[in-house]
Amino acid sequence: MLLGGDRETPKHYVIKVIDLFRGRALALAGAFGSAGRLDVSEQIIDSRGRIFFPPRRASADEVLIGVPISPGLVQGRVKVFRHATEKKLLPGEILVARATVPSWTPLFIDARGITLEMGGALQHGAVVAREYGIPCVSGLDDATSRLQDGQPVEVDGSNGAVRVLEHAREESHTRFV
Repeated sequence: MLLGGDRETPKHYVIKVIDLFRGRALALAGAFGSAGRLDVSEQIIDSRGRIFFPPRRASADEVLIGVPISPGLVQGRVKVFRHATEKKLLPGEILVARATVPSWTPLFIDARGITLEMGGALQHGAVVAREYGIPCVSGLDDATSRLQDGQPVEVDGSNGAVRVLEHAREESHTRFV
């Protein structure tokens, strides 16, 4: 058999490419570790390809810490949704949901900011928020129960934080509409 020795060649090249990516990832992890952005730079990706993120900062009552998805800093009033058709999102409000699917896309037109409990950078809401240029934070544990309709918040999509603006309740509503 003429090609008998070549049977393992594709696998060999795949392993070499994976090793190149692994080497680059470890180099980036070392740079992040030196810059203080990672605690353990040797374990950025495990053997199954799972990425380990640094532990989240503890969130105070007035600040929810999540994952930055779409950059920007906006303020607005919260509108919590469990279903896309349960109520109307007014222009300038902050859409708060567990997660979104394509049928939710019309809501994004009026949203000033997006906060999601679940999903990462490739979740539907994250992709649409980036496409529309709307600041978005994901991974906000219990956001739909901790935030209430009408509550003024600041969404920091660049740093992954949503801050409750208690002092803003005394200010004019025009700032958030």
